[in-house]
Amino acid sequence: MQWLVKRAALAFYPRTVALPGAGDCALDEQLLQLRKEGPPILWLSLVFGAVLFMLTPLFTLGVPLPAFLLPPSWLDKHASRLSTTRFYLLRQAMLGLKFAASLAWGRDAEVRRALGIAPYAEDPERFRTT
Repeated sequence: MQWLVKRAALAFYPRTVALPGAGDCALDEQLLQLRKEGPPILWLSLVFGAVLFMLTPLFTLGVPLPAFLLPPSWLDKHASRLSTTRFYLLRQAMLGLKFAASLAWGRDAEVRRALGIAPYAEDPERFRTT
């Protein structure tokens, strides 16, 4: 299931000329951490959102293919349409995927440098020991 969540989340943060994409930023580790440390309902909602993302190109693009088979330009259009749909529950499910990808993307040192923001210091992980 992690593969499915990762593929869906990657569509919201693609690599550009100026910025790395979520796939360049420890997304696998972030998803694993969310799965281990987050409440089970969080992981369930991410899987549900990923399944919706993969099955809805028929409704957003009129193409009877799962999202992982779409060419990059169509995938981008599909992600955009799902993120801006007037159906709130569907849009909320996509927000969960964006949230998961943004945790890895936003803390990546290369992304922060490209945006002119200082990289984070190493995480001491003290909350786990106190």
